[in-house]
Amino acid sequence: AAAQSLGMKIIEIQSGVFSRYSLQFSWPGSPKIEYIPDEIWTWGDYWTSGIERAAGQSVRVIGSTEEFESIRERHIPKIAGQVVVLSQPLIGLDILKAAIDFATARPDLNVIFKLHPRNEIEEFAGYLAAQSAPANLSLMQFEKSSLEVIAESEISVGVFSTALIEAAGLGAKVAIIKLPGWEHLAPLIDGGYAKAFDNAADLVAGIQTLKNP
Repeated sequence: AAAQSLGMKIIEIQSGVFSRYSLQFSWPGSPKIEYIPDEIWTWGDYWTSGIERAAGQSVRVIGSTEEFESIRERHIPKIAGQVVVLSQPLIGLDILKAAIDFATARPDLNVIFKLHPRNEIEEFAGYLAAQSAPANLSLMQFEKSSLEVIAESEISVGVFSTALIEAAGLGAKVAIIKLPGWEHLAPLIDGGYAKAFDNAADLVAGIQTLKNP
């Protein structure tokens, strides 16, 4: 607001999910707000579609990130039976619990739990050790990027991670577990690019219904 009062243009560059639940971008009725960015620079039309932005705020599509494009252009072959579960801050252990239940029920699959950069591996490794986790479940921190492991996996599982939308763009089957915050990705589900499941048991029962996006 101080910068705008001096006549400066303010630009928000996308770094994660935009949705109608993102308070800084969702203004029902589109009122004029004096203290939000004048422009949003986004990776594509999909990300801001259906959001009631404040009056006077414009959107400029600047294209996907160089990292995403470089991964897509590599055409990384899928590894049969590999499933990546994407962690997130705040609900990471809840997602790990679901991953343990899923991997236990499907010992024929290779389940990789990909930590978020803000997750501490010691916390998750300690939890796994205390649970006697199944042998087909492994933790991954920085060995590969999220996009690399998504590109090589048949199925990507998560809650509301930006990476799940990128997974659909990379041709992965996408499963969303209905843990807190999943509503941010409701448009991905409604558009037919992902399928939602109540819990790990529901995913186990319905995994064959997942479709290529």
